[in-house]
Amino acid sequence: AQEDPGFATLAYLAESDPDAALDRISEILDGIESGASGDPRVVFDLYRLAADLMIEGGQVDQAAQIIARLAGFAAQFRAVLDIDPAPIFAEAAALLEDTGQLREARDALQQLLAEQRAGARPSEVINQTLADLERVSAALGQPMPDSATAGVQSLTDDPTRGETGGFHEVDVYYATDRARSGKSEPAEYYGSGRGDLELGVATVTIPEQHTPG
Repeated sequence: AQEDPGFATLAYLAESDPDAALDRISEILDGIESGASGDPRVVFDLYRLAADLMIEGGQVDQAAQIIARLAGFAAQFRAVLDIDPAPIFAEAAALLEDTGQLREARDALQQLLAEQRAGARPSEVINQTLADLERVSAALGQPMPDSATAGVQSLTDDPTRGETGGFHEVDVYYATDRARSGKSEPAEYYGSGRGDLELGVATVTIPEQHTPG
């Protein structure tokens, strides 16, 4: 796609003739899919541009579907793109719900929840996604997905949990020469590159019923 003579004109077309830009994007993507696999970064940018143009043109329902595909694409090629797919899944879920595509919104929320749990996001963030998923499931007349409720019921119904929530906090001292990534999420605070030696304290939670060993 990068060698196509029309690719460089997309930015101009997006401003002057959005419909023509969408047609050109479709042609480029068709060429990539029918031939050798293209650069994931180029494909991502093309889909993102297409979705933005659709939103500007009032085609929000189609844009929502494109953004849902974009989120899955970002998850598939996360190592190459270095893009967090969670915000894209959240964007897709919101647009899909707003346009009445509830089944697709439910699917996007499930994938968002999986990303948030895998990334050790704060409990309040995960709880909000669970609430959104419960709302959309109720609108469809369906129960919460098993994958969403796994582990939640056992914690809320555990009679051994007291005011501490069944966990206690422990400070762990660490030293690392991994460079800071600039991200605030605990799981992504340090990147894979090397930096200066740093000393710090991390607070972790341990279940009260945990058996050492």
